[in-house]
Amino acid sequence: MDQPKSRLRRSTAQGALTRERILDSARALVAERGLAGTTIGALCEQTGVAPTAIYWHFGSKEGLLAELFDQVSKTEVEQMEKRVARSNDPLERLELVLSGLRENLDHRPSFGQLLFALSSEGPTLGFEIQGRLREGRQRVLDRIVEHFQVALGKDFPDLDLLARLILAFNHEAALVSRSDPSGEEAARVLDCLRRALVLIVGGRVRERTDTSSAPGGNSS
Repeated sequence: MDQPKSRLRRSTAQGALTRERILDSARALVAERGLAGTTIGALCEQTGVAPTAIYWHFGSKEGLLAELFDQVSKTEVEQMEKRVARSNDPLERLELVLSGLRENLDHRPSFGQLLFALSSEGPTLGFEIQGRLREGRQRVLDRIVEHFQVALGKDFPDLDLLARLILAFNHEAALVSRSDPSGEEAARVLDCLRRALVLIVGGRVRERTDTSSAPGGNSS
């Protein structure tokens, strides 16, 4: 009597593994070839599954890419939270975020690379992918702002612009990494971002410290 249940569990587990294998292959293909090169045929060749399996799990190529970006943006947020939890110092938090961006470019197809591909080509795929793109991007921006708020205080000005600056530089780093596999140009871009943020945040932190420590200054 337990055999049907056992078969169902095995089938469900196998289906979940196949789904993840398809997503992993799609992530690598998008980062390497862009959206146009991420065809159903290429995915089938990479994963060894039939086209029907891809349509069964995701409905369409657009549904697959929407799910992929949603998954990667959530993973990016989780990894960012783990990194910045190591320190309460604002400048150290910046270094941890930036080192994470570089690690992504070096070792795995990153949020930035997918954001670049989907931003460049996503509008041709319809409303679903555009909506998920906006949601995923905003999710990452919100978390960056929240971490800045914890480290710098909610009254620190223009935190949303600092978050957008980080994504803009990450977008550029992802772009140059496609034409320079050595990673040297991407490293230069991210180093420039680090120096810019240290100047902006460090300068404002020093201004606040000087103001609060001056005679009659507000230390609250």
